[in-house]
Amino acid sequence: MTSHTSPPAADVVRDEATAWRHVTHALGVELRRRLIPLVRARLFGLDVACRVLKAADLPPLPQMWTVQLTVNLRRRVTSTSLDRAVAAFRDDLHQAVRQALGPATAVTFQQPPQALATGGRDESGNRSYDVWGQPAVIATVRAEAGYLARTEAVDTLLAALAELPGAKADLDSATGVHVEPDPDTPVDLNVDTDAPHQPYTPPPGYGPISIIEARTARRLAVDSWQYLVRQIRAELIEVLLAGDIDDQPGRHAPYGLVDDLLRDLGLPGLPHAHLYEITTAIPVTVTADTPATARLAAYRLRRDASATCPQYGLPLTVSSTFRDPDIAAADAGGYRVTWHETYLVCLRATHSPRLAEHAVRLQLSVLTEQVPDIAGVPLTTVYLGEYIDHRLDPDRD
Repeated sequence: MTSHTSPPAADVVRDEATAWRHVTHALGVELRRRLIPLVRARLFGLDVACRVLKAADLPPLPQMWTVQLTVNLRRRVTSTSLDRAVAAFRDDLHQAVRQALGPATAVTFQQPPQALATGGRDESGNRSYDVWGQPAVIATVRAEAGYLARTEAVDTLLAALAELPGAKADLDSATGVHVEPDPDTPVDLNVDTDAPHQPYTPPPGYGPISIIEARTARRLAVDSWQYLVRQIRAELIEVLLAGDIDDQPGRHAPYGLVDDLLRDLGLPGLPHAHLYEITTAIPVTVTADTPATARLAAYRLRRDASATCPQYGLPLTVSSTFRDPDIAAADAGGYRVTWHETYLVCLRATHSPRLAEHAVRLQLSVLTEQVPDIAGVPLTTVYLGEYIDHRLDPDRD
């Protein structure tokens, strides 16, 4: 009979731990690869995709950064006159910088370059000039993070200036470099170059291990995979709740998009629920001078019953259906405003229109003091079918 502490048993458990680490690594790579096409199709914003990756402790996608570098540059130039030496200093600088950092790179001087003759003229009428100045270089750099953009811009600029004959450049990267995101410049992402398949490389082994050590390694590997899955799901749900994918939270499209993404990653999709659109008309009489102020006053009266402010525990959220209120003049200089409110009710447990309507009645009950007959307003219920639940909780789902 084989002992549970035998080396073969420990090796099997260690291999299981390695397999879990492989799966965790592959999930991170695949998430990055799946997000890039969504960003390219403008279904996900680049900032949203980077937020999801950050929540999963993964590197962000490349973006564009504006980098401003102020460099102290001195160069010995041979020319026939001081003005031509300064012009050559400027022209050679512009050419070198734009070749290195891109044709859109701007070079400016807060103060004009200074020059000083250093010797007599030769037979052709040329003489040497020392020219110095502080050019400000503004470039757009593609990088995953600001510090990477800073490093790349500094290294590229100094390398380009070092190739200029007779040039000496000094750049204080702490005070002479300013980096900020450039959201106005689009970035072209490529799956193969920005999210290449990277095989997992296990850490080096250090000889035989005990079964206890192997089980500990397996538990840690499983915990790491579960943590990554939770972080991905939670952040994607946060994106849905914040409306960062779609401006109309009542639509099915953004929820289906996230559901497809999770399933493409090999993870369970989002929970489903029975969805109902329930519409009611809330009549309110307000004192106001104009229809616009009447609308605002009516909104202030009924906002506690809005779908955007559901009472605790009620499965209500906002529907994509909207209708402007009806406003008519009333007696004594007031207005009668009929506010049309549409609720999206999500029931996970059962298909029950009566239960959905009861949830809406409970929501409307907060208006009992403002609208005494609120309990009697008619409800119009439309069953939409079973779709992804729009009432999601990052901690629970």
